[in-house]
Order: sequence, then C-alpha cells, then structure tokens
Amino acid sequence: MTTEIQQYKNCTILKNNNDYQILWSRGKEVLNFPISQELAERV
Repeated sequence: MTTEIQQYKNCTILKNNNDYQILWSRGKEVLNFPISQELAERV
C-alpha cells in the first residue's frame, strides 16, 4: 500500500489507491476530508 502526497501552497492531497483526501491547517487544527478523484485533479 503506497500513499502519494502532493503538497500545495494552501493544502495537501493524499492518494491511497483510489481514495483521495484533502488536508489543510487552520491554526492549531488540521482539517481532513475525503474528496473525489475529479476534485483532486483540479487542485
């Protein structure tokens, strides 16, 4: 199982097989949500 990480200025996209997640930090809290492949490709 390999996880790909794509770091952008304001967020991070994680790809694990066909599951995508977006992460971003708001001060002390880190938000993490599942997203579709289509949305991940648009970032």
